[in-house]
Amino acid sequence: MTSLTPRGAVLAVTRLVQREELVPGFLRLRFAFPLVGDENGSALGPPHLAGGEHLKFWVPNLPGIEEGKWNGKADPEADIGGEVCRRYTPVAFDSKEGWFDVVVELMTPARAGPDGGKFSRFAAGLPVGEAVRASGPHGVYRYLGGSRFARGGGGGGACEEVAATEVAVIAAGVAANTVLALARAVVEDEAGPRLWIVVSARTAASLIHREAFERLAADRPKQIHLWFVLEKGEPPEAWPYGTGALADALSSEHLPSPGSSPLLISTGAAKVKDACQERFAALGYLAAPSAQSGAEAEGSETDPGSHGAAYWHWNQELDE
Repeated sequence: MTSLTPRGAVLAVTRLVQREELVPGFLRLRFAFPLVGDENGSALGPPHLAGGEHLKFWVPNLPGIEEGKWNGKADPEADIGGEVCRRYTPVAFDSKEGWFDVVVELMTPARAGPDGGKFSRFAAGLPVGEAVRASGPHGVYRYLGGSRFARGGGGGGACEEVAATEVAVIAAGVAANTVLALARAVVEDEAGPRLWIVVSARTAASLIHREAFERLAADRPKQIHLWFVLEKGEPPEAWPYGTGALADALSSEHLPSPGSSPLLISTGAAKVKDACQERFAALGYLAAPSAQSGAEAEGSETDPGSHGAAYWHWNQELDE
């Protein structure tokens, strides 16, 4: 265990300076923080993010079609007030210039009715030039450099640190944002680890960042092993990757050797965590979940197996 220096978050009014449809149903939004000396700028300037850290955005707390409910269920944010907070991991940024790119999956009323997603509704109609309050860095998971990863340390307290030269990162859907941010941080580090990336998507049309990941893998073929999985629908012509369930792709072909004492990271929804825990136990990286008891079985990690692998579920809800 170690301790991290407290990382004060910068709170500022940002401006949307670019927007584009990345693939159908996904928007790339570029927000610009004010620089030092700008009106409303912080003395610290724009946030300086470590790999995997995220920003918070405050947007209007829209009411649902049915009073007190959102998408037909009781809205836990109904009494919060004027704004709600949403977290996004930038997929690209330049702290010196002050811009940060986030990718938003548009949860429309057609996909999640009758209200859709609160941030989705806000972002869908957000014009270039509009002001949005944001802050960062946030998050208790980060890449420290030198093949070292940390979690915890909220408020400068105790932090767990793992050093690993072989790291597997598994994600589904929009959690690919976090994986891309982490991969970019790692390849910029001369002492970065080897990454084994597995990303699944519902269909080829909903797969985000394919070209960005493939560029990284092509530039660093000895450092990045890349594999995509399409869960449904027909793959594109000459598709060189996999189809089917994410769990089926978690094989020795797409994961580091158990004997290398790897760090295994899953990101996103609980189903990704469940698939990883089951497969990692079956492959001998981790002890079987049934072998755990009490709080251990309910936590976000699994006890190491005989090969000493570490497993983290990179949960963006854990914050500081």
